[in-house]
Amino acid sequence: MSAGHITEHFVPLLIRLATGDWFTSRTSACGLFGSAYARTEDQKLRAELRAHFKKLAEDETPMVRRSAGNAMKVMFFFNHQIDCWWFVLPYFSYL
Repeated sequence: MSAGHITEHFVPLLIRLATGDWFTSRTSACGLFGSAYARTEDQKLRAELRAHFKKLAEDETPMVRRSAGNAMKVMFFFNHQIDCWWFVLPYFSYL
């Protein structure tokens, strides 16, 4: 998929899943954040993805928080240039 398609189609789909009413859509969205974040080059869009991921890590449903915790390793693996302490550790406090 090209970067334009990621930005135009995949990221809006991911945000819809992440903000869905049912926990199943939010759980599914957690696993997709790593690949979307890795393929997005726009820093503003990356910040928006991080904000949505943070909401998932803070979710009231334990299944969503567990899925976000599992997805954190993918987010960090794909984004090793991000400072680990700034990016990953604040999310652990919510899990």
